[in-house]
Amino acid sequence: MYNLEIKVKVILLLLFVGHSTLIYSQVENSPPPPPPPPKEGKETVVKFMDVEVEETVIEEPVFEDHDVEEESSGAVYNSTYQSRKTNSRYNTSTLYGEYELVYEKYGNDSYNRTYGILKQGELLLPIIFKSQSSYGSSSKFKILGLGDSYGLYNLETENWTIPLEYSSLNNLSKNLYTAKKGQNAGIVDESNNVITAFKWSSISGISGLENYVYVTTKKLKGIYSIIANKVTVQPKYKSIYKNSDENYFKVQNEFDEYNIIDINGKPRFKTWYKELTAGKGGRKYYIVKEEGKMGIIDENEKFIVPLNYQYIKNTPYNDGSYLARNKKGKYGCISIDGNVTLPFDYDNLDIMGYGNIAISGKGNKCGIVQVNNGLPFEIATCDFDDISKSSKAFIVKQNKKFGVMDLYGKMKTKLEFNEINSISNDLLVARKKDDWLLMNNNGETLTDKTYKKIEPLVNHEKQGYYSSKNFSYLQVKYKNGKYGIIDKVGNEIVGPIFEDLLSESKNIVQVKNNGKFGLFNLLTKKEILPYEYDQITSSKKGYYVFKGKDIYLITDPGKMNLAKQ
Repeated sequence: MYNLEIKVKVILLLLFVGHSTLIYSQVENSPPPPPPPPKEGKETVVKFMDVEVEETVIEEPVFEDHDVEEESSGAVYNSTYQSRKTNSRYNTSTLYGEYELVYEKYGNDSYNRTYGILKQGELLLPIIFKSQSSYGSSSKFKILGLGDSYGLYNLETENWTIPLEYSSLNNLSKNLYTAKKGQNAGIVDESNNVITAFKWSSISGISGLENYVYVTTKKLKGIYSIIANKVTVQPKYKSIYKNSDENYFKVQNEFDEYNIIDINGKPRFKTWYKELTAGKGGRKYYIVKEEGKMGIIDENEKFIVPLNYQYIKNTPYNDGSYLARNKKGKYGCISIDGNVTLPFDYDNLDIMGYGNIAISGKGNKCGIVQVNNGLPFEIATCDFDDISKSSKAFIVKQNKKFGVMDLYGKMKTKLEFNEINSISNDLLVARKKDDWLLMNNNGETLTDKTYKKIEPLVNHEKQGYYSSKNFSYLQVKYKNGKYGIIDKVGNEIVGPIFEDLLSESKNIVQVKNNGKFGLFNLLTKKEILPYEYDQITSSKKGYYVFKGKDIYLITDPGKMNLAKQ
């Protein structure tokens, strides 16, 4: 009886296993069920890092990728990105391996934008975080912020190695971060171990010295050694900057005086100077100022240029020359080692943003000095009453007559004009007695015609700080007192038919005839708004025209759709 019961149980078990295998086989070989219909986004409250946050759940989001890797055959590395590229709502950027940063393309501006993290195209962290750059950090770590707190997320382990507990977090080196708790700053590693105590107002890195940092307390700055875990330069300076080519620092003390110190705070010079600028040169030279006088010293505080100059410019020209003014008040140039490269013969050398060209002065006469190529030299002697520079030429005046000189000191016109003005980077207008003509910067006339007046026809769409340079056409006044229009190469567009011209935009000109205003189309050479309005003015919406007490708006000059306001 006992053996019979066992046999029955075994048979039943074999039947169950066989039936289950059949069902599994059928399921495995059957087509997959259709996907569920998409669900609309819904507001829900979730817990994240033990903080309740509102989250918008987006079912099956589609992302646009910008960093798709390709195999050597040119095929897309991950074919799922092909469908994502058709979606314009999201942008992604590669982070590490299979991880990406994602944000809404048309969400908040870049400053207030929120981010999430994808893993193989699926949302790993929701799009609720602020993202901070992690320059120098391993790419598997990402600094993220939520609310007013920042932490460090490890993409490889998918956990927070630095919790969201700091008011700021910045990468300092490969595995170190400056962090702030309230008003106190310290240094932690990527596992949140405290490396430097939280007792400073701020901490920042020093370029080229990875194991040292600037520390600040009560607005005074010093230097701290991370490895030695000690202060090497006491925080007592108003400013401190590392020299670009050596491990020394320029410091400013509480009396606004300057010196150079080493990493242990030892001053290089006995004197603290009111100005101190490192010069350009093979050896270490410094331009200094003390008691209102300037000179140049070497790294041993030996004077190369005596401390009796009224002025030495702190940056050199391309040839290495420094503009200077000697004790007699004369201008010239010197090199950093004290050689005179331009004699001190000038009462003035005015750079005025001209780059490497200076307007020189002797008495009440002026000339031009080239200070760019090789040693400074005079390209125009001080024989002129006045010199001004356009973008590509000089306008010179002598004995009440004007002419054009090129940038190399060669006269391009005779001194025969009563007036010359620059109206754009490429155009000059010149007057002989009562007639104006159009010229280029080379002094060449662009048309044989002369006019009673030549001015830019203002483009009202391009008005701004440099509005006088923003024009497409010129308005010219003919001998009959009427105005016409020419282009920038002197070709006549419209002859003398207008009483006055106001402005132009998109080839539509606001004009005045017989005391009334209208619109003229330069392409068709026809009026498109009759000259019967008392006023006309342009705006972003179009043209407002006034007729008696009525005001009309024209939004499309091509259709002349007047709408009474």
